[in-house]
Amino acid sequence: MHGAVTKNLWVLLVAGTLAVAAAGTSCSSSSQIVGPSKSGSGGRSGTGGASSGSGGSSSSGTGGTDSGTGGAQSGTGGDVGDGTGGDTAGGTGGDTAGGTGGDTAGGTGGDTAGTGGGAGGDPGTGGSVGTGGVPSSTGPLNCAAPKHVMATGLVTNFSDWNATTGRWGASGALQGSLFAYKGGPEADAGMPTANVVSQALSLRLVVTPGGYLGGGTTFNSCVDVSAYTMLTFTVAVTAGDLNGCSLQAQIQTFDQRPTSADPPGGCEPSASCFNFPAAAVTNTVGSAATPVSVPMASFSGWNDISPREVIGLQWQVNSSGGGCTPTLVIDDVRFQ
Repeated sequence: MHGAVTKNLWVLLVAGTLAVAAAGTSCSSSSQIVGPSKSGSGGRSGTGGASSGSGGSSSSGTGGTDSGTGGAQSGTGGDVGDGTGGDTAGGTGGDTAGGTGGDTAGGTGGDTAGTGGGAGGDPGTGGSVGTGGVPSSTGPLNCAAPKHVMATGLVTNFSDWNATTGRWGASGALQGSLFAYKGGPEADAGMPTANVVSQALSLRLVVTPGGYLGGGTTFNSCVDVSAYTMLTFTVAVTAGDLNGCSLQAQIQTFDQRPTSADPPGGCEPSASCFNFPAAAVTNTVGSAATPVSVPMASFSGWNDISPREVIGLQWQVNSSGGGCTPTLVIDDVRFQ
């Protein structure tokens, strides 16, 4: 009779332990990677019933913008010398978004000990929180609250360029960084460069037949230019020439920047992106700085929403059948 009672108590204890373990496991969202978990091993029978349950295994979470949540589950005390180890769930790592993910460690199982009936185990230790991914840019673009250019319409004259941070602009105001790109059939053509030289943007380009290259500046926020009707700047060719090529000014808008870019824009990569509003520069450009004024209305694809979603400016040299190797110098960029 005594053996039957002991067996029934043992069955009830195991069932309760499984229920606690099941309640401690939650479903993660689709943006998370769930770390595996293992149940703690049961305690060993002994005189006075002293045993310790081993905790769940640890799991490394993959880093990302979502923080990893550590698992924690209390160990269940032994009954009549049969201690059951604490069951711990592995922590869940965050999604990777260009940064280093945090590790998550499983909780430590509870100890059980006692004579004729063990005491409850200590709670498991929760896993450490994962570190969110850090984008290489200044942060997400928010076109719902765009910044405005200065009252004078000045975007930049590159006089406040900081070579250490790789940006122009004062802290708390509109800032920008540089970039260069290429495209066309000659994928092995030399990579263009974008630098600030003598307080002006310098673009060194090697355009092959049928190709295009360019560069410019990306803003650290969306900009509202709805108060202006003209883009103005100066341009010079300080080396090489534009023979066999044509020059365009382009305005980057949020709706044409891919969602996969850093920072992301509003264009799905499966769609046709990078179709920024563009306008031809028809001025004859020589070695001296040439003032250029381009009406906003002349930019292809410019619409009612575009002025409040400006995220950058770029200048592109297209092959007109031949090739060219100009070094463009851009300065005094303004909206008027």
